[in-house]
Amino acid sequence: MSYVFISYARAERPTAEQLVRDLQANGFKTWGDTRSKLDPAQDYTGKIEAAIRRASAVVVCLVKDEVDRQDRYMKREIAYALAKDKHIIPVIFPGGELPVLLNSFPPVRMETGTRAEYSLKTLAERIRREPLVEPIPHYLDPPGLIAYLNELHEYTNTRLQQSLHTLLTSDNPRAMRRAAPTFEFDFGVTPVLSSHSDLTFHSFKEVLDYHEGRMVLQGAPGCGKTTTLLTAARDAAVERINDPRAPIPIMASLYKWDFETPLLTWAHAGLQAAGVDPNSQPLIYLFDGLEEIGGHWLPAEDTGQLLFDPAVRFIETLNQEIQEAPVVVTSRPEAVSALAKKLPLPGIVTLQPLSDYQIIAYLEARDQKNLAELIVSDPYLTIMARTPLMLSLLSIAYEHDARETAPDLSDMSEASIIDRYIDRRFWLELNPIPLAFNQDTTRVYLGRLAAQMWSDRSYPRMSLPDKETKDALGPQATAFIRFGQRMHFLQVTQEGEIQFIHPKVRDFCMVQFFLNALRYGNKGSRQDAVHALGHIQDNTAVPGLLVALNDHDPEIRLLAIDALGQIGDVTAIPNLLDVLHDENEDVREAAATALGQFTRDSAIPDLLEALRDEHPLARTFASSALRQVGARATPGLIEAMRDEDSRVRWRAAMALGQIGDASAVPALKEALQDSFYWVRISAAKALGIIGSPEAIQNLLDALQDTDSGVRRAAADALGQIGEPAEQALIYALEDKNFYVRKSAAEALETIDSENAKEALKEWRTNPQVASGLRGHTGRLTGHTGRLGHTGRLGHTGSLGMGPLKPKRLEEIEAEVEEGGE
Repeated sequence: MSYVFISYARAERPTAEQLVRDLQANGFKTWGDTRSKLDPAQDYTGKIEAAIRRASAVVVCLVKDEVDRQDRYMKREIAYALAKDKHIIPVIFPGGELPVLLNSFPPVRMETGTRAEYSLKTLAERIRREPLVEPIPHYLDPPGLIAYLNELHEYTNTRLQQSLHTLLTSDNPRAMRRAAPTFEFDFGVTPVLSSHSDLTFHSFKEVLDYHEGRMVLQGAPGCGKTTTLLTAARDAAVERINDPRAPIPIMASLYKWDFETPLLTWAHAGLQAAGVDPNSQPLIYLFDGLEEIGGHWLPAEDTGQLLFDPAVRFIETLNQEIQEAPVVVTSRPEAVSALAKKLPLPGIVTLQPLSDYQIIAYLEARDQKNLAELIVSDPYLTIMARTPLMLSLLSIAYEHDARETAPDLSDMSEASIIDRYIDRRFWLELNPIPLAFNQDTTRVYLGRLAAQMWSDRSYPRMSLPDKETKDALGPQATAFIRFGQRMHFLQVTQEGEIQFIHPKVRDFCMVQFFLNALRYGNKGSRQDAVHALGHIQDNTAVPGLLVALNDHDPEIRLLAIDALGQIGDVTAIPNLLDVLHDENEDVREAAATALGQFTRDSAIPDLLEALRDEHPLARTFASSALRQVGARATPGLIEAMRDEDSRVRWRAAMALGQIGDASAVPALKEALQDSFYWVRISAAKALGIIGSPEAIQNLLDALQDTDSGVRRAAADALGQIGEPAEQALIYALEDKNFYVRKSAAEALETIDSENAKEALKEWRTNPQVASGLRGHTGRLTGHTGRLGHTGRLGHTGSLGMGPLKPKRLEEIEAEVEEGGE
């Protein structure tokens, strides 16, 4: 005999439990939500709906009008039972009433006293006797809309049940039977468009109400954005089934939009197919995955040449077409940062990482206390486990290892966790039934599907249509897709397309596929592999890109270097330092540029070590890279200023200037005497950026350098120092090179003093020549402002010509030939 599902309000558990005992005494098996006896954090939604599907009858306990008083769990159970056409029997206890949704189902009234036994007998007969004609539920919405809502509910619930979390409740005898806890997400208001950045909410509904239904939900990959949105859509569908005043949910994955169909036409397609006019109903739009359409450019449809960014196109369309209705858009933070000023939504909310308490509670509920202790004691593992995706994968991957002793998680990475997850799925499912595909074949096929999704170099796809799946897998496609779903590697979308269980699993399989292409493919295959590995911008791609650094084709090495620089994984630094010795100069330059993108502390020792490399170019490029690191690299760069190779000294001086650390001033002052003029120029520029008055006298001496480029750089530097360098700049107005004089004049214009104004006034009368005063004057000291014994420069007399109307600097420059003395 199958069982009877008992649906009841939480507040009336004693009444329901008594009914369960009475039915069991009459020979019935029953099933009910007993969460009070289990971990309260467990998510029973999927388990409850699976129980409803298998039940022979659903008994709804109606006590004190609990359904109409918004017991949302009970309303969801009723809606799901209606959607599945189950044999529903309303049971009305004293004080209860029949809700609108069930008023076409004949109820059984439970009497008290002498009539109680008769009521129970009537209920037993109704349970055993299938109705001849199933009553039609009394919905207030038209049938087409109810069908749409039921389909949406079924789709969202199926997607949620296909998630990695539900794998923990596998029916396999070797798998754990304990239910998976729900992640209770926290939502933090992000200080971009809101002044209340310290607010934290503990439910999606709370934060949605706070932002009046219009917001962006952002978070890192695997943090639960899509899960949150699916749950919101499922709850909204149930709410609308029960309340015709509630908004109709429109859930859409943005990667499916073709950018040509008007956004609302595309979003409303499901409603219109159901015969519902979207303009006559309140709606809530739930758009998933802004980052899945951004970051690449597509040809504009009008000319075929102009380009547009799809993410910007979506935001612009959102501004035009959905100005008032509730809208939620999910995205990774980087996409939100790039588009924050264009977003028409008043709230940006961040899904908070899991706390230590949530990590421990989740794993302890899975009987993995040893694993929990190991994770929270290791900062690196704790950071990795703060997303529900990686915590779930860790729990599955080490499901049995973590029971008795703590497993060895040294050298753990996201890639190794996913790799072990695939391996453990085979271990769990292999017995007692032989599998249709072995692990090696499975990995090859998963790699082909992932590579097909990455076939467009501009951006990866989230799903594949049936034809492309068959192109990638051949005649085994249908069988393998079924197998992949069973193994929780793949899932099927509402449109029948194939997806990976998560984009991170897709990308892991893609990396493995292209790694083989790098080793064994032709040039075209290797180029495609490096393009894809570079675009992923994830640490999982690093092993493959390191292989590409040794490719015999310099073009492929260049592509790999660029990708490694964008990813920024410090484990690539030693390999990139080796590439600084590459025979191809373009490759060496690319390696230096990539190294400059590594700004974490862990990169500095390797870069400083490269400053002592026996190859001058390696030292040169390492100096250039270190400028991106900041003041932490200053000591090493000061040491590089004494290198025997002028190119190293030049690059080190440039780097010190860009860093702007005052502790480098002594070394830069000394470099003003360097034998190589480009080092002197870079040193002067660096001293100007740092702006230390300590360097004024040295820069003044540099105004007498034999190279006009050094003199001009010194004048520019004195100008950046400002008022303390006033007298030195007045002196520079006498230089024989016009552009040195011009630089000094531009600097003096920023100094609001009588001396500067008077000197500029006289200089402008004849800016194209020097007066010759400098030929017989003594050394100008930066602190006295005097030319030896001649007095202040402004009072030494005429500059050689009568008074002329002052000219603007732009007019003066136009009269002088480029580089003229």
